[in-house]
Amino acid sequence: MNNNFLLQKRIDAGLSQSRIADVLGYSIQTISLWESGKGSPALPVWGKYASLLKIDLEGFLFDKDKRSNLNCDTYTFKIEKFSSNLRVLRKKKNFTQAALAKAINASTISIIRFEKGTSFPSLNQFVSLCNFYHQSIDELYFAMSFKKSDEPKKKKIILPILIPIVIAVTAGGVTTGAIVARNRKNKNDTQNISNISNDTHGRDRDDTSSTSSNVTSDDSDHETGETIYYGQYPQTHVSDNSLIAQLELLDSPNAVGFYENNGSYYFKETSHLLEESLRIDGGCFFNDDTPISDNTPYWFKVEPIKWRIVGEDENSYTLFSDVILDASLFSSGEEKTNNYSTSELRQFLNNDFCNKAFFGTDLPLVTEVDNSLSSTGDSVNHFTCDNTFDRVYVPSRVELGYISGHDPDADTKRDNRKRLTSEYTRIKATAYSDYAGLYWTRTPNANNNTKTFVVEQTGGLVNIYYVDSLFGISVCPMIRISK
Repeated sequence: MNNNFLLQKRIDAGLSQSRIADVLGYSIQTISLWESGKGSPALPVWGKYASLLKIDLEGFLFDKDKRSNLNCDTYTFKIEKFSSNLRVLRKKKNFTQAALAKAINASTISIIRFEKGTSFPSLNQFVSLCNFYHQSIDELYFAMSFKKSDEPKKKKIILPILIPIVIAVTAGGVTTGAIVARNRKNKNDTQNISNISNDTHGRDRDDTSSTSSNVTSDDSDHETGETIYYGQYPQTHVSDNSLIAQLELLDSPNAVGFYENNGSYYFKETSHLLEESLRIDGGCFFNDDTPISDNTPYWFKVEPIKWRIVGEDENSYTLFSDVILDASLFSSGEEKTNNYSTSELRQFLNNDFCNKAFFGTDLPLVTEVDNSLSSTGDSVNHFTCDNTFDRVYVPSRVELGYISGHDPDADTKRDNRKRLTSEYTRIKATAYSDYAGLYWTRTPNANNNTKTFVVEQTGGLVNIYYVDSLFGISVCPMIRISK
């Protein structure tokens, strides 16, 4: 968009800056800035601006001296229709928000906001979307297919690519569609932390299995329930023998121990199981029913981490992992207390886990984590600790939906708390049933300083586990990231 072109076309149309400003709802100073090249109009005003200048939308965006502006005169840009259409088009392509973000050189958060209508693509991103979806400028902008009767001389065009469209590649490899929870026994995605959201549609809001144009429930104005991919972590067991042979030849891992092979990262670790875990369901298994052996090295693919948006403010999103990613003691040694601020679990999350998960990615924001009495759900708890400032943390009992007394939504909340274990987690003595596992909270037992609350495989909250339990208590983290 050439700003001198805006000036010349306004003069040709016989309009003043004041008239343009009045119609578009901006100040004269803003119009002057656009015409002097010190700024550019945002997507929602493109159509009306083009109509005022007596040129069509393509001519307006690419400085073409056209005067056929039938669509700009006839159709109005509607934010809700535009954002809903973006979501429908992506689902028909069977792409995740993360994959689309890579394809048009945007962030995943930007795609979420485009599809909610809270922000809009830049010109380059808009052009990339047109090419990606094989839509003309008018079709994408006005969210409709133009028929010959609407636009006799118009034909669909594929625009010059201003930003190369690429297949989405992350640290975990190529992402071309929805990453579905890998569980041979339980195929249902769990939902967000239940007390933060009343959204109980019972499915992932980023589920690309639906290509229906009815997007009412998907595009309702909920902050929670949507999923994004951010960071990466070892998750899926590598079973291909030819690939394993290639990986065994690699001898130069990066700073966090990831090995790169053909554009993807892999991680190798030796299993350390317990006798108790070997008895669960007749032993421990990967998703393809391969039994896991103790003290055996295994390779895992490093893949994008799937998060559920469970909170939002003006500048950030709060995310809760959709899968159990690792295992760790809460506390051990002489201390061996349920004090989260001094726990080994907290140190693990903010060091080893954080370094692996966000290697090469912007780190999560430092968050003041509420460890006060209000986060425990108890009227009295002698073992609460000071608030902490963390990049990664585990949920409290209250954040997981606990309320005192009878709770009519208890069953729903229990189901929402359930989390599947990654294959990587299962080599670490993780206790699981039907691939759902136990994971720590940061809420202490009110009566015993060596116990803390844990979410069981069924999603129930219990306080019977000791902080130095070696048997299979895992990590399902939370983070906060910038918009």
